[in-house]
Amino acid sequence: MAKRPYVNVNMAGWMEHHGLRTKRKLIFHETISHDRNGLSDITSVGRYIGKVGYGVHVIVDQEGKSGYAPPERAVYYQAKPDSSQSIGIELVSFIPALNISRWGRIKIWLSRERQLHKAARWAAYFSSEHPIPLVYSTGKAAGITSHWNISEAYHVAGGHWDCKPKHEGGHFPIKRVIKLARLYKTGRIAHKPMKRLRLGKST
Repeated sequence: MAKRPYVNVNMAGWMEHHGLRTKRKLIFHETISHDRNGLSDITSVGRYIGKVGYGVHVIVDQEGKSGYAPPERAVYYQAKPDSSQSIGIELVSFIPALNISRWGRIKIWLSRERQLHKAARWAAYFSSEHPIPLVYSTGKAAGITSHWNISEAYHVAGGHWDCKPKHEGGHFPIKRVIKLARLYKTGRIAHKPMKRLRLGKST
């Protein structure tokens, strides 16, 4: 069992929810906003999302700080048409909008160890509290997935490309996050920099 990560910003009441449902998936998003020191990169995103009628359960920034919006079973509009059975985690990131190569984006993501570890710790916690398996999902099955996957699985018009997985031709190391989450859930690691962990090859 994994404990809930430390919450830096309590976002309770910031976002309107639409009932309560059992959660089977965790969906990663990218904010497409810039990093800022402190908590303003979390609070500004959280309040904006709520203002425009959307919502997520967690926001994690580059420093590994977190905003948390209970209740966890809340239905927030964050990945239609699959918002009801999923938990949403926004990762503060401007990476997809950078005018650099795909490998440049991958390199930046892999350097953001604190953020990736905190995302993994949240995934481990939610998997402990809800029937969310720590396996990769292409969108419709239970597990860990991305906003890009949901768009692809449900043929969403216009689509989304945030957190497109590295092994699917994108830039986000979702399989590495899942591997870390499994280690956190089983208690095999505490928080350590990713470069010191022998995780084996992941794509």
